[in-house]
Amino acid sequence: MKNFKNVLALFALSLVLAACGGEEESSEPQTAEETIISILHDEFKETNSFNDEDSILDMTYDEETGSVEAEVYAKDNIVSIKGSIEMAIHNILKEFSEDDRFNSLTISAVFPFSDAYGNSTFNEIYRASFSEETIEKVNWEKFLWDDTPNIADDLFVHNEIK
Repeated sequence: MKNFKNVLALFALSLVLAACGGEEESSEPQTAEETIISILHDEFKETNSFNDEDSILDMTYDEETGSVEAEVYAKDNIVSIKGSIEMAIHNILKEFSEDDRFNSLTISAVFPFSDAYGNSTFNEIYRASFSEETIEKVNWEKFLWDDTPNIADDLFVHNEIK
């Protein structure tokens, strides 16, 4: 009977741990690269909906300058591809502003285009750059995501999504 109670107690404890998330969170801080990848995946998903590949095509981080360059697949958004990209960039910039490791961002988004024959190619549809000075000026309590293109230091928007 004593063994049964011990097994029952262990079972109850495992249920409690499972309900609380089970494993302990790692207290080790993420590397800058891991943090960037996590932020990009939060905004553009881990895989894209076009070919189920990673949504991040390329990403570089310069530890000395804190600059980040990223190329991602844009999310396929039936309402507004441009708005979806700008909202994602807004959220990324806000995250970067809260982390001293990141000072500037250049992000490029690609999207599939089909020609008259039905052949698809991925083309850049949006690119924006934000310097450290620009990011520092933002009042995040009142800054609206749709103002994101207005503060970009450099901006390209493909005619198809303007």
